[in-house]
Amino acid sequence: MKKNSNPENDISLTMTQNDFFENIINISNSYVKLIRVISFLYRFIHNCKTRSAKIKGPLTSKEVSYAENWLIRSLHEKEFPEEMRKLLAGANETQVLGLSWNTHEDYLTTDTKSLLEFVSLDKNMKHFILKAVGKFFDPLGLISPFTGRMKCLLQDLWREEIQWDDPLPTHIEKEWKNDVRNFPT
Repeated sequence: MKKNSNPENDISLTMTQNDFFENIINISNSYVKLIRVISFLYRFIHNCKTRSAKIKGPLTSKEVSYAENWLIRSLHEKEFPEEMRKLLAGANETQVLGLSWNTHEDYLTTDTKSLLEFVSLDKNMKHFILKAVGKFFDPLGLISPFTGRMKCLLQDLWREEIQWDDPLPTHIEKEWKNDVRNFPT
């Protein structure tokens, strides 16, 4: 230590890399033990920084709570960076199973805007309908009444042996346009 140096100013903690804390997280197999280790580390850092008010004795609930919040926040930032960015920006929607979930009001929506834009290209051919039906990702089956009708329409096209780039027969084209017009938005 230098002659004229101040010990409080000599201690600096940089968190540019979380290797130290990641190693601590990796060595512990118990959540409670991990929280206690992190709490004692924060206490140690506090005691190194402040000469006068050293903390001694058993951990306080405030110290444990701080360590637990830090651990949860760090894991969220590491494992869910996109969701954390949105939450910190005030966004209240996240993607779940291909659907948008509004976390504040607790409802699910699906993006129909891009599909309606695609369908508005008005290419009335078999491969175009197949592309439109293939754009749906609906693992919960929320829009299956619509997708089911579209698949039946494709089956009719197969039965009539319509080729991929042939124009649709008028009765199928009429049904296709009617279904698109009635698509839930």
